[in-house]
Amino acid sequence: MLGNAANLTPYALDSSSFDVRALAHWLESTFATANPLQAAMQLEMYAKILLEWNASHNLSGARTMADMLRQIVDSALPLRVIKPFDQCLDIGSGAGLPALVLGILCEQSHFILCEPRKKRAAFLRFVVHRLGLGNICVENARVQELSLSQPASLITSRASLSNAQIFATTKPLIADGGAYLLYKGEQSYHIALNASDPKVTLYRYNARIYVYKEL
Repeated sequence: MLGNAANLTPYALDSSSFDVRALAHWLESTFATANPLQAAMQLEMYAKILLEWNASHNLSGARTMADMLRQIVDSALPLRVIKPFDQCLDIGSGAGLPALVLGILCEQSHFILCEPRKKRAAFLRFVVHRLGLGNICVENARVQELSLSQPASLITSRASLSNAQIFATTKPLIADGGAYLLYKGEQSYHIALNASDPKVTLYRYNARIYVYKEL
């Protein structure tokens, strides 16, 4: 089944250190990012804030700026292949990966970050305020309790729920013709997923499997 997964290995980027200008160049060449230097600086600030909070709150496994750069690349890569979207709902946003990265890079889209844990929701709100991310709002709630004024055209999730739970609980929240982008590990991507479905596309990067399911 993984033989059908397209490889999303990124264009050359030295991931051993966090160089803002190198990241800006990569964003521009990989995604045609409109304001690559601004985006790279915001991503650097986000990375620094997360590492600072990690020292006392343990929000993420990242411990260095190089770790954060790899997480940013991992979060951003699917933007090369998914269709445009107006509103994204991210489930179980945690420390903001991938949602904050996507929100920084897709400033014309609106993002709703759904995070039930108060500490993590407080962190997300702090980053959104500190970076001035007007296209992102944070909901401190379980997805089962969430209601949206308009359905999301994209729903994302990184290892928070099983595929079956995500599809079942978000059915009222996704727009007709919308899509799911699920960040999975090699051992879990297939659970309750029919990968032979013509509307499901698998991508991979290192040990990451991206499940993209269009409705």
